[in-house]
Amino acid sequence: MRFFATAVVAVGIASALPGCSPSVEPGTVLMSEGNSFAPSEVTVQAGDNLEFRNDSGAAHSVTAYDDGVPEGAEYFSSGNLKDEGAAREGVGATLVKPDDSFDIILDEPGTYRYFCIPHESQGMKGTITVE
Repeated sequence: MRFFATAVVAVGIASALPGCSPSVEPGTVLMSEGNSFAPSEVTVQAGDNLEFRNDSGAAHSVTAYDDGVPEGAEYFSSGNLKDEGAAREGVGATLVKPDDSFDIILDEPGTYRYFCIPHESQGMKGTITVE
């Protein structure tokens, strides 16, 4: 019983620490303070809407890696640019401002890898699994 009580306290403390993932509703990924996607790994059903909501004070992008999209799937980026190169060159068009959001619907099952252009070097990356 002592272990259980300790585990509950540890979980409570961890959830209150900065940088820990907040609880979000299914189908939503937060672009958070600390330059992270929360959760950084999400699973959705093909055809479901996935919302990226910017709840931070900085602008972020949601940009698929060219090689991070399953074969036969459509490329995506906030700003709806055609590929990763165009998104990097036109980064201003990809930015999701604070308190704004970007929605996508992915129809092709598989794993998608994406990142935030301005904060990629800080590890702002994520994965979407579509079933």
